[in-house]
Amino acid sequence: ARRCRGERRSTGSRVSSSTHPRRGVQRPTRGAMVPTGDLPPPPPGWRKYWAVLVTYVSCASFHASREAFVAVKGDFQRRLHFPTELLGYLDTTFLVCYGFGLLFSGSIGARYGNKTMAIVGLAGTALVIATMALLSMGWITDLPSDTSEAWTQGLLLYVPLWAVNGFVQSLGFPNLVAVTSGWVNPEKRGLVLGMWSTTGA
Repeated sequence: ARRCRGERRSTGSRVSSSTHPRRGVQRPTRGAMVPTGDLPPPPPGWRKYWAVLVTYVSCASFHASREAFVAVKGDFQRRLHFPTELLGYLDTTFLVCYGFGLLFSGSIGARYGNKTMAIVGLAGTALVIATMALLSMGWITDLPSDTSEAWTQGLLLYVPLWAVNGFVQSLGFPNLVAVTSGWVNPEKRGLVLGMWSTTGA
């Protein structure tokens, strides 16, 4: 009896899939890794090249929106009287929120859909950048006339807005990578994603 129990236990530890009781479909157990060769191939035709190009441009757009703020820092200091310390607060706020969001953006994409979350990230980034532009042009509120007013507007308007930008931008890269990998053949995925990662350049 002990031997039978031991064989049953050792046999059960080697089982990595379960059969659906009604349909007879083999399903991997929770936490089991799916081999690369078992992943379904991408749809045939030219659509996969178009999908990779779209995700490439989308990821490059995320990077471009960050570089745009770097380019206008001098204008913020001249026209809006932003001190260097306030610009540093904006950078730090964005990086902290972006890094924190990256911890959960992959899980959020797996739950609600990678493509949906990537679109949310793109739309949110566009909305934040447009709002920042309207603020800096004085269309929403009066432009600060000195450093004191710049600190007030910066902490009340610009810093929270840039924090939101960090969170929505964190939805971009992980979910776009997941979408792209689904359109690439598994044996070429490393090469294609390596070239795709040049979006930051």
